[in-house]
Amino acid sequence: MSRIKDMTQGSPAKLLLAFTVPLVLGNLGQQFYMIVDAIIVGQGVGIKALAAVGAADWTYWLILWVVQALTQGFATRIAHHFGEGNRDRVRKSVSMSVLLCLLIGIILTVVGLLIIHPVLTALKTPEDIFGGAQSYLFTMFSGTLIVMAYNMAAAILRAFGDGKTPLIAVGIAGGLNIALDLLFVMGFHWGIVGAAAATLLAQLAAFLYCFVVVKKLELLQMQPGDWKTDPVMIKELCSMGIPLALQHVIIVVGGMVLQSTINSQGFLFVAGFTAANKLVGLMK
Repeated sequence: MSRIKDMTQGSPAKLLLAFTVPLVLGNLGQQFYMIVDAIIVGQGVGIKALAAVGAADWTYWLILWVVQALTQGFATRIAHHFGEGNRDRVRKSVSMSVLLCLLIGIILTVVGLLIIHPVLTALKTPEDIFGGAQSYLFTMFSGTLIVMAYNMAAAILRAFGDGKTPLIAVGIAGGLNIALDLLFVMGFHWGIVGAAAATLLAQLAAFLYCFVVVKKLELLQMQPGDWKTDPVMIKELCSMGIPLALQHVIIVVGGMVLQSTINSQGFLFVAGFTAANKLVGLMK
């Protein structure tokens, strides 16, 4: 129970600070290793490879941000039941969140793989980087369930007031991602696919770390009945997750319009925008 923190007890300012700082540091860590990713791809593969990854960004974020929004929405309902001290509903909300993530993750994987070519075409992706962007997205979308699993595990922990474990997981993922990038891209010369594979394996490591912690929580010692489908709970979870996901979709659509304009200027312009955008990401 030591990793669980009751956010309704104690000084609100201290509780919020203790919860927020790891979250901010985790986001900065993710942005930092994305910058290192871009450096390794640009230096190890070439400027066209960097442009290809950049041209794929908004298309990937369409799926990634939906995943993050859904898991955050689900976690809000979990936190609600945790705050009211209803252990049965906590376990039920977690189990239904897991089942929803599995189903939605499969759907997003299939949809993501199907939209790669038409979306890149619609975004006017330059012909000389089209293949690279397509390969990158194919690899990343194939690992959607891994990304979904990590985000859900981290969201569950944060719902219980544990911001430190996800921060440690990000640190593990960041270090592993950089090491695997160097191995796959610089060592094995797997190019863009190697960079994408490194990212997914790093996310898998982050999930496994969070999963081990979640499994040890006495609060989540599941009973057989907890996995029985609960339509009411599913509706509650979706009412929190889906509106948030739709907000992110609207933002991504706007970004895609911008990306299509950038793509029309050629791969050098795309590469320059990609490099600058990685740095700007530190302030987001």
